[in-house]
Amino acid sequence: MKTRTASTFQPVFRNLDWRLSSSVNVRIDSGSHLSEVFHYHPQVELIMLRNCQGNAIVGNKVCALANDAIFLIGKNTPHGFQYKHDTMEKGDATPHAIVVQFDECFLGRDFFSIPESYAIKRLLVAAQRGLAVADSKRRQVAALMESMLDGRGFRNVLLLLEILDAMQEPQADVQEINEPLVASPGMPYAEDARIQEVWDYTAKHFDRPIRIEEVAAQVNLTKESFCRYFKSKTTMTYMEYLFVYRIEKAKSMIIQNRLSVKEIGYACGFVSLSNFYYQFKKIMQCSPLEFQQQLFGRLKN
Repeated sequence: MKTRTASTFQPVFRNLDWRLSSSVNVRIDSGSHLSEVFHYHPQVELIMLRNCQGNAIVGNKVCALANDAIFLIGKNTPHGFQYKHDTMEKGDATPHAIVVQFDECFLGRDFFSIPESYAIKRLLVAAQRGLAVADSKRRQVAALMESMLDGRGFRNVLLLLEILDAMQEPQADVQEINEPLVASPGMPYAEDARIQEVWDYTAKHFDRPIRIEEVAAQVNLTKESFCRYFKSKTTMTYMEYLFVYRIEKAKSMIIQNRLSVKEIGYACGFVSLSNFYYQFKKIMQCSPLEFQQQLFGRLKN
């Protein structure tokens, strides 16, 4: 999927109030209800856009809408859609979206403690960066979403689980849209070229020690001026941002389950494992091993 960076979008919080009557909300949006507002909410959203042309905006990435595009968007992940209204067909091809919204723990927190659900939990964690369903699974997922329109009660819970199970299969063609961290509603979006350059530099060099002086030099500022500038834009120091970025990268690597926790710590730029464990627990309120155990149900290191 080809993406480009969004620039000045500011997400709006939306309060969804349907949860008193059901744990899974299914609906069709069309016409004026096809919202283009860039927003976020505490619920996970599965959305399929039909006969729509334009762009999807997830986090700080913009990607063109493919035919029958399907996205799984995690909780609190900013998202929105820009439609080309003058090119949308009418009649039988009326532009519309099938929207499924649910709480991440819609089956209760204990549900993810059983081994059979670990892969779905990993999927929902990854969805916080936005996931796009590509060709190999799109037809299957689309059919199940259409069935949910006619379903009721527990039937829709079962259909949703079938969708999530299909998406987590190793062979499923599901693509992450964002790099870690960039989709966080707490992080302001690029207001000028300097912030974007800092983000890009961090993404390229996070796996080695970074000094504030070298980042400041990238944007032609002194160390002191850069520190003031960065905190005014992001409400955090650069080192706080760097540690959060590295921990998000570490979480992504743990989810991929290809390296040991020790290898991940060094791969994310930490020069000592003790600092890696300290920063991980400070940010995540659990150790890397505990995070891994929550996902896989076992300790590997």
